[in-house]
Amino acid sequence: MDTLGCGQCSESMPPKLDAKSASERWHFVAPASLKQRVEDWRARQRPIPSFGQAVRQLLEERLDQLDAPAGESTGATTADQV
Repeated sequence: MDTLGCGQCSESMPPKLDAKSASERWHFVAPASLKQRVEDWRARQRPIPSFGQAVRQLLEERLDQLDAPAGESTGATTADQV
């Protein structure tokens, strides 16, 4: 099904972010090696997340670890597998 109306697209769009939260589009430059690390991490996940969802998840998990009080273990997360 062509959800974009372009006649060339056969896949549907990924699920939208939480409608209650404001979202912004980010554009940044990163080394190809970092993109490959995210792609490798995505490939190990089930179900495989979209690239954007993978980046959001990895960022959120790492930031949660950094925000945890000193000495408090946040436990192993999927971000640890990168």
